[in-house]
Amino acid sequence: MKLTNNQKEVLETSNHLLVTGGPGSGKTTISILKAAKVAEAARPGQEILFLSFARATISRVMEAIEREHDIPRHVQARITVETYHSFFWRILQTHGYLLGLPRKLSILTPANEAVALSAIRSEYKAASKLTDAEKVAKKERESKERLRLAMEDGRVCFDLFASLVAD
Repeated sequence: MKLTNNQKEVLETSNHLLVTGGPGSGKTTISILKAAKVAEAARPGQEILFLSFARATISRVMEAIEREHDIPRHVQARITVETYHSFFWRILQTHGYLLGLPRKLSILTPANEAVALSAIRSEYKAASKLTDAEKVAKKERESKERLRLAMEDGRVCFDLFASLVAD
């Protein structure tokens, strides 16, 4: 593979860099090569964590690491590829007990969250007909129930996910 001078510079630097470029400019490819280079030079037991927001990118990166770039198997084994969400979910599952969460956790999808909150919601009339005080009371009750679902049942609503991980 022929690299541009800028791509070679990215591979050679040990500093932090912001790599920009349009679609197809090689950002993912150079990131994979950089991860492989760092993984190969890392101390025994160290791994490289490759994170992305998109599952499609993760699939593409994993395929490229395995098939496209002649990365030796022992180096491939040292590169972990995940989405940000899966990485932080794993952290929450592993360490959530430190926040008082049960050991077994599950994510509630928005649809399942709506079912879990339906008893509270059924006590209120249509949202457009609620007074400001009723809206505040409803929101507060829903927030308390989301927290109870997480702390007692281990069912984490997506809206709580980020704040729990941050804690």
